[in-house]
Amino acid sequence: MGSNWKIVKLNEITSKITKGTTPSKKDGGFSDTGINYIKAEAVSYEGRIDSSSFVFITPEIHDKLKRSKLEKDDILFSMAGAYLGKTGIVKAEYLPANTNQALALIRPIKDLVVPNYLHLYLRQKSVVHFVNNATSQSAQPNINLQDIGNLKIRLPDLDTQKSIAKVLGDLDDKIELNQKTNQTLEQMAQALFKSWFVDFDPVFDNLLASVDFNLDNLEGSLPNELKQKAQRRLVALNSLENVAQCKVSLIALAHELQAQLPTKKATPAAGQVSEKADETPVKANFSANPNILVQHANTHAHFPNEFEHNEQLGWIPKGWVSNYLDELVEIASSKRVFAKDYVESGVPFYRGKEITELSLGRKVNTEIFISEDKYQELKLKAGAPKFGDILITSVGTIGNAYLVNKDDKFYFKDGNLTWIKGYKKTKIPHYLTEWLKSSRGKESIENIKIGTTQQAITIKSLNKIKILAPTTKVSELFESYCNSSYLKVIANNNQSHNLANTRDTLLPKLISGELQIPDVATDEEVVD
Repeated sequence: MGSNWKIVKLNEITSKITKGTTPSKKDGGFSDTGINYIKAEAVSYEGRIDSSSFVFITPEIHDKLKRSKLEKDDILFSMAGAYLGKTGIVKAEYLPANTNQALALIRPIKDLVVPNYLHLYLRQKSVVHFVNNATSQSAQPNINLQDIGNLKIRLPDLDTQKSIAKVLGDLDDKIELNQKTNQTLEQMAQALFKSWFVDFDPVFDNLLASVDFNLDNLEGSLPNELKQKAQRRLVALNSLENVAQCKVSLIALAHELQAQLPTKKATPAAGQVSEKADETPVKANFSANPNILVQHANTHAHFPNEFEHNEQLGWIPKGWVSNYLDELVEIASSKRVFAKDYVESGVPFYRGKEITELSLGRKVNTEIFISEDKYQELKLKAGAPKFGDILITSVGTIGNAYLVNKDDKFYFKDGNLTWIKGYKKTKIPHYLTEWLKSSRGKESIENIKIGTTQQAITIKSLNKIKILAPTTKVSELFESYCNSSYLKVIANNNQSHNLANTRDTLLPKLISGELQIPDVATDEEVVD
């Protein structure tokens, strides 16, 4: 039983409790590549280390910073800053690695304590609460190494530790798998956006197919800028395993589109091709053109095979246009909420930092709430964010965009965030979100910033950003693809939320001995 478990100090079951070191400018500081260097911001309250947040140091600096060299199963514990007590356990895949002075390096003695058990123990809300309320009263809250070493640990036998770590670790593994799956889905959406709307791959494919993939036939018909891009696209196509089948399919598609035009010409206008393809999908002619791949009939058939020059955006697909943002969407602000409206619990009230976290796919620790009655009052007066709306951070860290989840219920601070709440033409929430995240979107936001002490963007300036508008059919195709992925992301997030609640409920009960492992449901339904 838990009452018979030993209570020990952390420093009695560890071989090392120290803190990291930061490379000096004299040593050369950080580098673009090299040895992984883990900063405090890479460690989360969920007990994970985000490898995408790593920076790097040279092997020479890593060797010099001997004290803070990391080993597998070391535990990192944030010991300074606004958020203390964040933890992470070092995996073999992160090594070699080093860490900085805002993180304590805790090295368990494995004959005495199971590293994953100790990691779980330090993640308990009770431990985080204790650390945050026992810190020094300096300008920057912190806890010292001695106090960390004096933390009390309830310690069962090794077999019980392993069992607890296994049960809760399975939940963590599933949460991490969901997170990685979501990252993959989001990366795929970003890659598709870049392919269709930045690199214009389907347009180049159609252009190349119209000349039977013979670049010599493009001589004199394209400016050098487009000719070079066509050459790069041909190299990419030639690297595909099924390149021969792709080329046959695209050439067949080009002939099919040509045949569908009411007036046959040697080189059909791209706008005509795109418009006609929207009216008469090639899918209906598969039997007549068995070489056309489904992927090309469903996508490339709706793209033109020519470009035209746009004064603001450069070379764009023929038939596409550039619109001011306010020609596409309705941009608004929220009703003002005052501090007197805040309550201890209720409907979350988000500022820029919460939306920034959400835009990065991270869990938000809500700090401010308003009452349900206040939320309904605000919703009645000005509406509230709903599925498909986009919120953009407009003060401080500017330009982070969050596409509102269908399960979201929150209100937000006026002035901190700009609200896309409606669409005047085709509904394009995924397209706009990806555009805002793209290099062109970031550049456009950068160009409209105002202010010196604290920079900001205004609704008026945001409205006058120029944005590429593809045809309605292409927009619908992109939204359909992204919406399917987005629903999977939401489902994974909901499952992860439920798993985290289960884990957080079980954690203190198992570690206190209140629950024994046989009493805990561990069947596949809990994890899968």
